[in-house]
Amino acid sequence: MNKQATKFGIERTVDTATLQVWQHVGAPGSDTLVVSFSSVGTDPDGVPPIEFPQLATAKGTGPALFIVDKTRSWLNAPGLLEEVVAQIEAFAAAQGAARIVTIGNSMGGYNAALIARFTRVDVALCFSPQASVHPDVAGDDLRWPRYRVGITEHRFAGLGAHLSADTQYIAVFGDRPREAPQYRRFPDAPNVEVLMLPGHGHGTAFTLKKYGLLGDAVGHGFAGDVPGLRAYLKDKLEAHPRTAAQTGLADVAMPEGALARAAQAALASGELDID
Repeated sequence: MNKQATKFGIERTVDTATLQVWQHVGAPGSDTLVVSFSSVGTDPDGVPPIEFPQLATAKGTGPALFIVDKTRSWLNAPGLLEEVVAQIEAFAAAQGAARIVTIGNSMGGYNAALIARFTRVDVALCFSPQASVHPDVAGDDLRWPRYRVGITEHRFAGLGAHLSADTQYIAVFGDRPREAPQYRRFPDAPNVEVLMLPGHGHGTAFTLKKYGLLGDAVGHGFAGDVPGLRAYLKDKLEAHPRTAAQTGLADVAMPEGALARAAQAALASGELDID
């Protein structure tokens, strides 16, 4: 049993070859459902743990759903996205949720954003998310190879073609070079806010937690308070909105040969992880 699940009264309700779902029933009057998507985790041989349990359940008081993609496929596994949508919609109806917000880190951040195209989501709060893991789109990002090579069919080239006009997207990235293939590709739209943490890398959620800032940051995010979150992170960590120079890539195939050249340059620079 997951220790965090036990601590906050979170129960596992689904456990298949591809998916785990955990849920926390909220107290009467809790009208916001939080859906937390797990990252790939740190144990490649184990099932990724649930993430953000304290914040997602409002310290054990609010309704929350925890989604674990056991395939680590970024929801590309056959039928997985449809099952996740069904789980979210059924639990939201049972809880009488007036609002739905999603949260995730890394792969979880990508999934938190992607799912909003397929079911109602008011706010998607994404820490260090991918914009794409498709080899023809983000082939210059060499991380997570053991999982990416296992995706037999990429149903989604990237987030750019799968935005919902009804969702407020908030993404928080570090600005180190290894993050550039993702933050430069993250969609640019009126309902998308991308905040950059200068000098930080992939673990933006861990950085905020380390400095005691994660709770307040998530509070602003869940409320859809973009100006408040922007001001808070600027004051605490000199965060700033993504600049024009930090955009410029899209969900389009790179020219033939460009992937190999980009990969070689990234490895030679020593700035890119391959885990």
